[in-house]
Amino acid sequence: MGKVVALKKSRDRLLAQLDRQSAEGEQAALEVKLLGEQLAEARDQAARWEAQAQDGLSTISRLKDCLEDGAAWGGEGGTTAEEGGGPPQADESAEARAARLQGEVVSGQARAAALDLRSRALAAEVLRAHAARAALGRALVPLLSGVEARLLAAREAAALAR
Repeated sequence: MGKVVALKKSRDRLLAQLDRQSAEGEQAALEVKLLGEQLAEARDQAARWEAQAQDGLSTISRLKDCLEDGAAWGGEGGTTAEEGGGPPQADESAEARAARLQGEVVSGQARAAALDLRSRALAAEVLRAHAARAALGRALVPLLSGVEARLLAAREAAALAR
């Protein structure tokens, strides 16, 4: 009879060890899955950053072209005003109007650039918030799985104590 009890205890210990190893295997599989998700998210973020950098470069190129066009336009306007043979009063009025319009164009471009920068800053803030939320989720899953593992261990200990 004593041998049967010893064999049952041995069997229960082996089953408990098998359950622990199974739980560890599940934990490892979950960690692998989480790492895969983190990798995919990091790749997506890198692709977004690359697209944002390309967009920034194209914006810089467009702004440079606008500035060059504006400088060329301003230079041409000054030359034609000096070469114009009309009455001085009409030339001054046209020059003043052209200068005012050019100022409005430059002011509009400055406002557009400021709004563009603000929208990019807000987009970057949204991306940071999304990354923080994802990081929080990744931090909670291992914590919860650790709690689950401790609960399983407590249940096994209670079962062995019986």
